[in-house]
Amino acid sequence: MIYSLERSLETVELNLSTPLRGKRSLEQGGDYLKRRMTNYLAPIIITVLALMFVSNISVHAQTSTQSIGQWQPPANFVNPVTAKVDEYKAMNMSDDQITAALMAQGMGWDPITGAAWMGVLVPPNQTNQSQVVDPFAENITAPVSSQTGNVSPQTSPVEADVLMGSSNNYMGGGNYMSCGSVATSSVETSHYVTMHLGKAYNDGTPCWCEVGVGNDNLEGGALYFYTYEGNTPVPGESGFNWICPINSETYQNAYCIELNGVQDQYGWQYNIWINEQWERSGHVQAQLNSVNFADEIFSTGSYTIDSINAHFVNSELYSGGVWNNWNSGASFQNSGNNPMPLSYDDYVYSNCYVYDAWTSQTT
Repeated sequence: MIYSLERSLETVELNLSTPLRGKRSLEQGGDYLKRRMTNYLAPIIITVLALMFVSNISVHAQTSTQSIGQWQPPANFVNPVTAKVDEYKAMNMSDDQITAALMAQGMGWDPITGAAWMGVLVPPNQTNQSQVVDPFAENITAPVSSQTGNVSPQTSPVEADVLMGSSNNYMGGGNYMSCGSVATSSVETSHYVTMHLGKAYNDGTPCWCEVGVGNDNLEGGALYFYTYEGNTPVPGESGFNWICPINSETYQNAYCIELNGVQDQYGWQYNIWINEQWERSGHVQAQLNSVNFADEIFSTGSYTIDSINAHFVNSELYSGGVWNNWNSGASFQNSGNNPMPLSYDDYVYSNCYVYDAWTSQTT
């Protein structure tokens, strides 16, 4: 995936002409210009100055800035956790000893499959959700039929989502995404703005990985970068990885999922990056998958209207060896109760899809 300063600056121009929730209002232009220029140019300038005077800088998702120059996932990449595991195995340490040593450094792994991650993995049954986000349960090439009537209070949360999806022909996807407000309230158990990669098994069971920003009503509703792997035949590597609080609701962070072309007995290996920082590896079951950008809410009652849109730009798809702009062939889904609580807007700018999503209805 290629990120460039030129495209980052084009993104500034794009966002200046795209006010919140898709309302094209020239009257908002002046104040919006000042805010967006501050949000986007300041981090770039600061990064350039820092690189001139500081060497060996270590960055993580919450402090990284947009790429300057060109970047794509490195060939023959070995993640830092796997490198540590190999080092410890050479010292004849047991799996339990390796696991403890990794945890002390903020790392984790599955000794059976070799999957690895930064931070702590939380199994799906230990989150606030009563059901797992299921982005590939329906064929995203066609709209999902909706329930009728308003949402009524329930004991189990109901999922509503909007998404833009590709065909099942890809080994990776990437974008710049500002998450927006990702609003929740006491009746909403979770809200995610995310990118998925996956495909259903032959029996229709979905298998996927994802990366984005989540509000799981943790830490008083704080927004966190996260990764997730779901419905895989290797449960030891499934679940949430809550990484760290986000840097800004409006700052555009770079997200990337890429299969490395290696298949083992557990499936096809993938890697996930946020702002060029590796965060997770694991397995999906298909070599060629669908990629989608989504806004998802699980609620037991009403919904909270977003004050800031989720905003995806610089959309790209990976075909194996080649990253290309994603500018055609997308399908769109809006599912949930009627009226639909979520809305979206899509168009092509600078030869890439732009996708906005937000909560627009309270009931």
